[in-house]
Amino acid sequence: MNKAMLSLPLGKILIVAVEEPKPMMEALLVRCKVQLAEYQVQARNVHVLLLRDANQFLPAIYQGFREDTFDGIICIGCVLPIKHGHLRPSSKVSLDPSLALRYDAIIHEVMEASLDMNIPVIWGVLPATNETDAVELFGLGKEEGYFAEEVAARVIKMAILNNVLLCHPRQVE
Repeated sequence: MNKAMLSLPLGKILIVAVEEPKPMMEALLVRCKVQLAEYQVQARNVHVLLLRDANQFLPAIYQGFREDTFDGIICIGCVLPIKHGHLRPSSKVSLDPSLALRYDAIIHEVMEASLDMNIPVIWGVLPATNETDAVELFGLGKEEGYFAEEVAARVIKMAILNNVLLCHPRQVE
C-alpha cells in the first residue's frame, strides 16, 4: 500500500506514551507525529497522554477510549527495570529481575483491552535494561530512526482497514 491509498480522512489518533526517559520520548513523539502528518492526519486530531509508569497503560487507554472517539491508539515507550534502593546514599542499586514478567503482563492487559474496543491498538513499547539500551532499541541513534515511523504507519493502515471492515451496515428497506 502506498501513502496515496492510505490518505483517507481519519478522525483521531491517541498516543499513550511513557514520559521517561524524557529526551528519548520527546524524539519518538515528534517522529510519530511527523509520520502521522505524512498520512494526512491533522495535528489537532493527534492526542497524547503521558504516563509516569508503564503500568498505567491500561487505565490510560480506557480513559482515552471513554472520553473520545479514536480511530486508533499507539502505545509507545519503554519498560525499564524497577530500581530498588535504600535510603543510604552509599548503598548499591539492584535491578528488578522480573522485567520480562512485568512487560508480558502489561502487553497481555493492553491486547485484551484492544479486543473489546473495536479499534486498533498498536504496541510500540519495548523492554530495555537502561536508557542507553532504549535509545538503541528505538533507532534514535541513527539519522533515520525507524521505530516511531513504523508504529505510526501501522496504526493508520490498521485504522483504515478497520473502518472498511467494520463500516456501518446499511439499513434494509
